[in-house]
Amino acid sequence: PVASAAEYAGVQNPESVLSAVKFKDVSGHWARLPIYRAAVLGIMQGSGGYFRPDSYVTKEQAITIIAGLKGLDEKAQQAAAEAAAGGAKWRDVYEYWGNGYIRAAVEDGIIKPEEQQSVESARRSPATRQEVAAWMARALDLDPAYGAQQQRLFSMSDWRRINPAYMSLIAAALNEGIVAGTGGAFLPEKGVTRAEMAVIADRA
Repeated sequence: PVASAAEYAGVQNPESVLSAVKFKDVSGHWARLPIYRAAVLGIMQGSGGYFRPDSYVTKEQAITIIAGLKGLDEKAQQAAAEAAAGGAKWRDVYEYWGNGYIRAAVEDGIIKPEEQQSVESARRSPATRQEVAAWMARALDLDPAYGAQQQRLFSMSDWRRINPAYMSLIAAALNEGIVAGTGGAFLPEKGVTRAEMAVIADRA
């Protein structure tokens, strides 16, 4: 078994859910357990028996996952309906729901109003590590880290490449272990993979 059913409090029939969730492309993957936990808990899904762990998460998908963790699903559904009634356009069902999640994230403070337009215009572009770290920090209501609390951030060899608007939030997320560097660097502009998103959600 992937994990004990006891780990999934609140999941109905966890044993049957665990046995039903199987992905053909995560065997031996470094993020296998967080991936399965995210799937069983309904945080992330696969398709056709595949999770595609090394594919990038789009900005729209990352916001949907983070807002879902915050319990904003109902608010997002209402916002999607209101956006549609107000004349908002969408190319497919993903963009329809995406409109709602982005608006709900703005209302909740996960995304700042000044970020909304850039997110919407690039919603299908990969979410970057600095964006996801900052959005998750806001969703978790972490206090921005300043001064000596930024020591871990400044230990990253590429900290100067981080968007200044995100630095205190990323520092807080690093301190809480929600995100981490790799090889001594943070790689702020690198896209977040689905496996990495599952790990971040698992740590939250």
